Amino acid sequence: MRERLTERLTERLAEVGLAPDPNAAEALAAFLGEILRWNRVHNLTAITDPEAMIRRHVIESLALRPLLQGRRVADVGSGAGVPGIPLAIAEPDRHFTLIESRGKRAAFLQHVQGLLGLVNVAVEHRRVEEMNDAGTFDTLLARAVAAPAELLRLTAHLFGPASVLLVPTGGQAAAEPLQADGRFELRRVEGTATNLIGGSLLIISMKRG
Repeated sequence: MRERLTERLTERLAEVGLAPDPNAAEALAAFLGEILRWNRVHNLTAITDPEAMIRRHVIESLALRPLLQGRRVADVGSGAGVPGIPLAIAEPDRHFTLIESRGKRAAFLQHVQGLLGLVNVAVEHRRVEEMNDAGTFDTLLARAVAAPAELLRLTAHLFGPASVLLVPTGGQAAAEPLQADGRFELRRVEGTATNLIGGSLLIISMKRG
């Protein structure tokens, strides 16, 4: 099963121009395998078809790779580790903090971190608004967490002057008006630049000047 999944994942990533090295492909397949195994008991995700998992959990995660900046990355509301774990596998020189308040999902993230030996990953089992001692992050990621205004209320303390928050959106979220704290500016990216993430993308940063 794992070998077939690795082969199919490698094929699909090559088709969309995201081909990883063999070690990364094996780690990504192991990650998906652990999601399936844990999902039988802990209901981590509703997406369990292998093809859909490759697309939603891996391709849509790695599509954000060119937009990462800096060394410190936070995955807010990481859930089953998407997009943080696939990106951490692909970007070993960046450090990823996976923030998850739900105990079973935080336990899963810690399990995967240890299983895959991801020394560039730390798991924070707490609510993001409680992380006043974490400093700031260069890039923040948030998938299906909250509307922009609420998301910024929860994460504003993690922003530095040059930080960016990347928010992949689905079709419904993409149709909502952009509303946010006046300290921030929001930019929506659509079209060919985001054709791998299943919707549009919000890029949020602090206003300058």
